[in-house]
Amino acid sequence: ARVSERPQKLLVVDETIMTQRRSTKGFTLIELLVVIAIISLLLSILMPSLQRARDLVRSVQCTSNLRSIYMTVMFYVQDHEGWHPKTYYNSSKHWYLIFQDYSLNHDLPSWWHLNVCPGDDEQKSFGYAINRRLNDPDEFRFLENRPRPATTAYLFDYRRSQVQTMPSLFRTQDPLDQRLRHLGRLNMLYYDGRAEGINDLDDPGLEW
Repeated sequence: ARVSERPQKLLVVDETIMTQRRSTKGFTLIELLVVIAIISLLLSILMPSLQRARDLVRSVQCTSNLRSIYMTVMFYVQDHEGWHPKTYYNSSKHWYLIFQDYSLNHDLPSWWHLNVCPGDDEQKSFGYAINRRLNDPDEFRFLENRPRPATTAYLFDYRRSQVQTMPSLFRTQDPLDQRLRHLGRLNMLYYDGRAEGINDLDDPGLEW
C-alpha cells in the first residue's frame, strides 16, 4: 500500500510544478495589445487637460512678468516726478531699453527673460507691446492725468518684436494673432498695475 501511494504523490507534485510554470508565463500578444489600447485611450483623454493646465500655468507666469515690468516702470516714474518716457525715441531707445536700468535684475539676460512671454513657444524676442498713445502729446505721459487707469491699456501680449501699437493698427500689425496665445486670449496690464486676460485689444470697456 505504501509503494502504491508514491506514484500518486509524484503525479500530484508534477501537476503542481506545471501549474506554476503556466502561471508564470508572460502576456500573450492579444493581452499586450489590449493594454496598449487602454493606455492610448487614457492618454487621448488626459492630453487635452494636461495641455490646458500647461497653458494656464504659462498665463499666470505671463501676468507675473507684466506686474514685474510695471514695478520697474513705477521706479522710473517716481524718479521722474510722475512722467512716463516716450515709447520710442529712436532705434536705440525703445521703452524697454529705457526701463532696463530700473529693473531689480537689470542685466540684459534677466530683463530679456522678463519681457518674453512664457506662452510664446519660440521665445525668440520680446513678446509685449505698449500703448502707443504714450508717444503722443505730453498730457498722456503724465500718469496722474489718466482719468480711468483701471480700464486703460498699458502693456499687453502682442506679436513678437512689435513693441508698441494702437487700436487702428493692431490687426494689420499682427495678422497671425500671435497676441492671442493664452487659450485664445491675451493678457493685459492696465495703468493701475492690474493684469488680467481679455478677449482682444478691441475688448468692450478697454480704453486707450
